[in-house]
Amino acid sequence: MRSPQDAGRAEEVPIRTASPNRTRRNLGLIAGTLLSVLFLWLAFRQVHLREVWEALRQANAWLVGAALAAFLATQAVKAARWKALFYPEHRERRLGKLMSVIYIGQAVNAALPARLGEIARAYLLARIESVSGAYVLGTIVLEKALDSLMLLLVVLVTSVFMPFPSWVKGSSLFVSGGMVVLLAAMTALSRWEGRLPAWVVRMVGPESWLGRLGVMGAVQRAALSLRPLKSLRMNLVLWCWSAGNWALMILTNALVFWAFGLRLPWTAAPLLLAILNIGIIVPSSPGRIGVFHYLCVLTLGLYGVDPALALACGIVLHAIVYLPIFVLGGYFLWRENYDWARLTELAALEEP
Repeated sequence: MRSPQDAGRAEEVPIRTASPNRTRRNLGLIAGTLLSVLFLWLAFRQVHLREVWEALRQANAWLVGAALAAFLATQAVKAARWKALFYPEHRERRLGKLMSVIYIGQAVNAALPARLGEIARAYLLARIESVSGAYVLGTIVLEKALDSLMLLLVVLVTSVFMPFPSWVKGSSLFVSGGMVVLLAAMTALSRWEGRLPAWVVRMVGPESWLGRLGVMGAVQRAALSLRPLKSLRMNLVLWCWSAGNWALMILTNALVFWAFGLRLPWTAAPLLLAILNIGIIVPSSPGRIGVFHYLCVLTLGLYGVDPALALACGIVLHAIVYLPIFVLGGYFLWRENYDWARLTELAALEEP
């Protein structure tokens, strides 16, 4: 009989992939590009390029470098949290490999209009670390649920001290609400993680077509991702890593503000982080060009920051976030000797 640990290994039916709907993807890219052009126009319409250039020239390079270091530290913290999500087999996961897969997944997310990076992460780690793809995907779902709750907490705490625009509160509830409910359900189900596959079999029947497709095995392996939630110590570890991750992202924003001589209320950095996280659900061109910059101008405008200075902050912050993702994501993809086109094709699990 196979142990639960063995069930988390890669002896499983390979991940099935559907042929990507190229026309649909191309239409999404065209629509996203048009949206990006619109948001770029909104970001630049009230500024003079010379003013933006002067603000960029006067930015403190040391503080910009510190902001870059803080962003890179967030990636290390994300990898450490992901490693903890494989409890009790977390010591078998290699931190360097986890970090490289995170960068690759983020590059896929940034390059494609649909957020396919999480599927790419699950596929790649299953291939590199010889672990079940369904199990990996379960850890990623739990990771996103933790981040959704952190987003909700940031919005709720910050809104006590700063009147938030109503669309920010409503959007944060929309973006985070479902994942927070899912996190609560996953926490409750973790108590019966070992029985979950049997319950699914009883509900759908032992001879169900789902069983013939291997879905029951995938459920059993995905259920392994609930194990960290059964341990109080691991819950604390996960919450500490999540809080550290969000604190570093807030610090990255604050350091960029300071680099441009902005001394804003403490609410500005977490507010910008929340709005940017909500804004990523808007489809746009690769790198979220336009959407990212306009949201920076819009957010800093709430604090009376000049549009040209706000846009300069947005340009630098965008470079700090996306240049490492594309550069390091490309490097790690090359180092793992995997083709980008093949990876995006495998990640594009779209409806037939």
